[in-house]
Amino acid sequence: MKYLLFLLLIIPFVGKTQIQINGQVSDEFGFFISDVLVYVDGSSISTYTNSDGNFSLSIPSGNYNLVFRKENYQNHFLSVNSSQSNLQIKLNENAVALDEAVIVSMTEEEWKRYFGIFKQNFLGRNQAAQKCEILNPKVIRFRYDKENRIITATAKAPIIITNSYLGYTLEYDLIEFFIDYKSNYSYMAGTVLFNEMKGNSSKQKRWNKNRQESYYGSIMHFMRSLYKKELKENGFVINRLMRQENPSYKKYQETLKKMQQNGETINIGNPPAKIIQTLIKAEVPYDSLVVKNGSSVFMNFDGLYDVEFINEKEDSDYVSMMKGQNLIGNQVSVIQLIGDKLVEIVANGNFHPPADFLTEGYFTWEKNANLLPLDYEPD
Repeated sequence: MKYLLFLLLIIPFVGKTQIQINGQVSDEFGFFISDVLVYVDGSSISTYTNSDGNFSLSIPSGNYNLVFRKENYQNHFLSVNSSQSNLQIKLNENAVALDEAVIVSMTEEEWKRYFGIFKQNFLGRNQAAQKCEILNPKVIRFRYDKENRIITATAKAPIIITNSYLGYTLEYDLIEFFIDYKSNYSYMAGTVLFNEMKGNSSKQKRWNKNRQESYYGSIMHFMRSLYKKELKENGFVINRLMRQENPSYKKYQETLKKMQQNGETINIGNPPAKIIQTLIKAEVPYDSLVVKNGSSVFMNFDGLYDVEFINEKEDSDYVSMMKGQNLIGNQVSVIQLIGDKLVEIVANGNFHPPADFLTEGYFTWEKNANLLPLDYEPD
């Protein structure tokens, strides 16, 4: 299955200099709101407003996305840079969704089935996912469009996840989630606040090891390497991938159709592959993948590219579940840009707009169970 993945809305922090951001939060009538959670998306940086609606955050310099969250109010997202201050934020009250009754009308049995599908696509199916627990699953609601074969999920509150594999508790504000079985891809988007779990030295050591293993070969690692022009140095090999329809498959389908129409039952063997793939083993110039505008870096390429991470082998579960074999090789993914916009990459590995970056293969295997804060740095 193809996946339009990602999770974080906009380009948080890129520098290490700490800047103070101040502001005030009120409702649509101008009344100040206390106890509003204010956090930097994709980080562990957060605070709450006081009784006068005021807040102050110490953040790294750069561009980032602030999220404002309060029960019974709509989440507010604000893309700002560290030169801005004295922010005036207005929150709107939640409106009751018109289709809420439809969403919650499914049986408990149906909900459990969709939740199982959601967990596999939201957290993953690897060892890290098995160490994660969604503490408040009932905030998640599902809807299935039978005609178009699309599952959508919404959450009426933040999804709370304990990740004992990486040592984080996540507060995930789900913005969008769907699986389109007809088109064969899934998409999820949201904002996330990381909280470090407490543990003894043994646990901390294990978490650090698992975090490093999750980082190397990840999309974050790839994007940081692409931004710095260090793909080869960091173990990434990029090759052009060509795909075309197999004419033998079309002929096979036509023959099969005629046989069915004539009532024949002749065995014509296994069907040929529908698509023929050709990997062009030649060095891909850096400037054929990205363009620069000053200090800004943008992905800008057409077609498909094969991304092989040669410094780490595939997870054995990935090989057995996704490839249906036992031969373990290097981690291989496929990337593609869709839409007509340039996709900006920043130094911390984030990119925007996330929906325009399509991935297949190993990049889709490691999901939120392997998600790291954008300020994570390996030892």
